[in-house]
Amino acid sequence: MLYSLVHINETSPYEVFAYKEDTVYFITDDGSEYLVGFIEETNIGIQRAYQLFIIKKRNGIHIGTDVKIGRTVSSIVHSFFRNPSNILVYICDTSDKDQAARDRKFKIWFKRYASLDDLVFVSEVIDVEDDSYFASMILSRRTTDFYQIQTTFHDYFQDLRSKLE
Repeated sequence: MLYSLVHINETSPYEVFAYKEDTVYFITDDGSEYLVGFIEETNIGIQRAYQLFIIKKRNGIHIGTDVKIGRTVSSIVHSFFRNPSNILVYICDTSDKDQAARDRKFKIWFKRYASLDDLVFVSEVIDVEDDSYFASMILSRRTTDFYQIQTTFHDYFQDLRSKLE
């Protein structure tokens, strides 16, 4: 298991429940339902790398900004990093052209909730015609091959850029 529900619910403002393997869900005060999960990332070539996904499965009655959503996602991610070998990859969805906003939100959450002494945030942007694709990686400073993993991440995106030129 990539996380512990017990650990998550010790710090999460919303109660988090198991959904499917490596996926959890929570319901906000306004009735919105979110799925948060991890999918093994096999393209980049880094062991124990997982993509994080956050899906708003059901909309509730909008009552304004809900800071408890970010704190809940943070609790899930903190549990994931209890194993310092785990690596988190986040690729912003481009389907509705809001990928830049998603990237900003993810960076804000990282700065607000991450243990900056323990975790490192690495990001890449690829511009293709009028679109930008945002990808980020978070890894523990205690990860074996710390520098090699960062190099592999950057090299993967540099290779993609060169193929697009």
